[in-house]
Amino acid sequence: MSNHKFSILQRIKQLGKNLSKENLLSRQFLTNLIGWFLSLILFGLIISVSGHKIWQLFLFIHVIFLIYLLRDLYKKLKPPIEILLLLLYLILLMINGFIRYFIKSEAILQNPGAFLVFLQILITGGLVLIFSYIIVHNSYGKRISLLWYSLLMILGYYVISNGNEHLLFLFHVLLVVVLLQKTRWLEELSKVECWIYILFLYFFFKTVSNWNPFAHFSTTALTQANFWYILTSFFYLLFKYYILAMLIRIPIVLVYNHASLSRKLKISGLFQSTFPQFIQFILLLLIFYSFLSGWQAENLRNSIQEQLTQIERGRADPSLKSYKLNVTSGDFSEM
Repeated sequence: MSNHKFSILQRIKQLGKNLSKENLLSRQFLTNLIGWFLSLILFGLIISVSGHKIWQLFLFIHVIFLIYLLRDLYKKLKPPIEILLLLLYLILLMINGFIRYFIKSEAILQNPGAFLVFLQILITGGLVLIFSYIIVHNSYGKRISLLWYSLLMILGYYVISNGNEHLLFLFHVLLVVVLLQKTRWLEELSKVECWIYILFLYFFFKTVSNWNPFAHFSTTALTQANFWYILTSFFYLLFKYYILAMLIRIPIVLVYNHASLSRKLKISGLFQSTFPQFIQFILLLLIFYSFLSGWQAENLRNSIQEQLTQIERGRADPSLKSYKLNVTSGDFSEM
């Protein structure tokens, strides 16, 4: 919990101090940064031009440099998460416009060509770096958590490429639950910042929810596309539901860190008495409605059965029209 009215200013000042020559020009940081960038370039060139299996080696080298670069970013620079989220928004906004104006046909989407594949890999490398740092920052610098998100990315690849709506819905729920655990940095916000961030995050969430650069493509074309559709969709979902996770977390931070003791007790009382009683009332209504529906259905069934019996005995009301269907036994296998 921050004691400053705007803790973001303190974090930006700290970033300015961390951006010193000693940190930026250190041999370790420069080696990891250049190694990360060059391995990404080589990996992209091999994938886009030749597709030779040697790309796996360069991907492995790139991941090694990425892990060490994340360590340096966390220990030496510690950029504010707000700046990274704004950068993610701008990158995804750029991708959204790029797809709308340059990938207009299904043929280009399915076979984008060497240049577009290379460009996609470079953009993806930047997105992976930013998202990975957000995960590491909210894991107290533990990079082992990236392993689980790598598996989540593989799962997302298969779910999005499959196109099954039920699986996609479950994947959305899983994203929110998992990303909710990586919003620890919100506890650093002041009370004023929490309210301001709720408004901005709601605006971003509404804006991102309306993004759909693939609306003019058919479902068949999307399921057959790989790079631009699946990778873009995954990072779009990751960003969208991270914003939703923050919108869920901020009210909890407001209550836990900034509410007065009397208000905390009042909210606690609501959860301990009012809400459970309201849920019990709803459940009782549902049970009563179920019994009432069953009772009405049983009465209707009995009425129909009684009416059929009266018709068979010839005692039915004359105003009620009835018809008899004579069915003779026989072999219906040839019909």
